[in-house]
Amino acid sequence: MGFCSNWMLFRATTPEAACDALGVRRSGIRSKSPKPVLCGVVRPEGAYLVVEDRAVGMLEGTWDLTGLSGGREIVAAAEIDGVGHSEVSVWRDGRKVWGIVSPVDDFRPRLSGCVPAEILAELQYEEYLEYIESKGWTDDSDDWEDDFDEVDWFNPILRLAADLTGYVCGSPLAATEEEPFEILESIVASTAV
Repeated sequence: MGFCSNWMLFRATTPEAACDALGVRRSGIRSKSPKPVLCGVVRPEGAYLVVEDRAVGMLEGTWDLTGLSGGREIVAAAEIDGVGHSEVSVWRDGRKVWGIVSPVDDFRPRLSGCVPAEILAELQYEEYLEYIESKGWTDDSDDWEDDFDEVDWFNPILRLAADLTGYVCGSPLAATEEEPFEILESIVASTAV
């Protein structure tokens, strides 16, 4: 079984403010890697990273990102390695600014909002659309299924998530501390959906 993890980078947010929004508190218990269920990491750029290790649902179906992003910006990411699912999105002031989700049972990633042109360029999205056209793939055909293995959206989206959050599931965290993760404990009813 592969990784299954959700993570959120609360930008320009103190650990206390992020924990308050999530209804958790910092335990003081440290770890080299994320421990279930929630862990937090103070990031050097004035942000706070929260990792939901061994997640049971996808980020948007688990967390109220509209509420959590009220008055702040959050970069949210998720990975389910076994099925090849990855996603990244940016939320600001209670709304989703943009998002991109890897295809699992289709040949094109799902885009939402206004994905910045530089992100699409980094992912070579226009080149991919040209590739789709050259192959003659359409939404009404299954022709793409035979050739789909040569297309990888899972890893590029995870690399994008790593670039935006400084973290990706299963990879070491560049941190100044030997045990950068701190276990977070629930103190109120969950902000889960």
